[in-house]
Amino acid sequence: MGKRYYCDYCNKSFADNPVSRKTHLSGVVHAQNKRAHYDAFRDEEEILRDESNKRPCRTFLSSGQCKFGDRCQYSHLTNDDKAHLAEIVNHKRKLAEIKLQDTPQDVEDDSFIQSLDKWTKKRAEKKAQEDSAKDGPIPKQTFSAAIPDYQLAECLTSVVNPPPSLLPPTKEELLNAEYAEWG
Repeated sequence: MGKRYYCDYCNKSFADNPVSRKTHLSGVVHAQNKRAHYDAFRDEEEILRDESNKRPCRTFLSSGQCKFGDRCQYSHLTNDDKAHLAEIVNHKRKLAEIKLQDTPQDVEDDSFIQSLDKWTKKRAEKKAQEDSAKDGPIPKQTFSAAIPDYQLAECLTSVVNPPPSLLPPTKEELLNAEYAEWG
C-alpha cells in the first residue's frame, strides 16, 4: 500500500510522496486549518491588534451569523468585545509594570550572589571535611531510612555460580557504600 502522510491540521491522510505533500501543504484548506489551529493560542493583545485593523462584518452584526465563520476577512467582534479585550490587555500591562517595580534588578542580582556565596561556602566546608577525613578514620553514616533486605531472584536460584553483578547487596555493603552527592 505504501507510506501515508497524516496531516494533523486537516485530519486527513494521503500518499506520502513529494508531489502530494507539496500540493497539500500549499493548499488553501490546509493553510486555513493551520491558521485556525494557531489562532486558538493567540493572546488577547494580538487578537485585539488584528481585529482592530479589520472592518466589522455587517452580516454577523445584523444576524449574529456569518457563512464564513472564523475564515471571514471581517471582524466578528462587537465594540463591547473589543473594549473587554482592551481592559484585559491594560490589566496585564499594569500587572507586568507592578511586577517590574516590586522586584528591581539589583535585588535579583543580590539574591543570586547571596545564594552563590552560600553554595561556595558549603562546598568549601565539605571539601575541608573530605580532606580531614583522608587523614583520619572515616566516620560511618547512619541512615534513618529502613534498609531493604534484597534477595536473589527466583529465576537465578537454579544458576550454580551467578556473577557478582546479579547477586543482591548485603546490608553491610549498603551501609559502607560511598554515595556521591549530586547537585
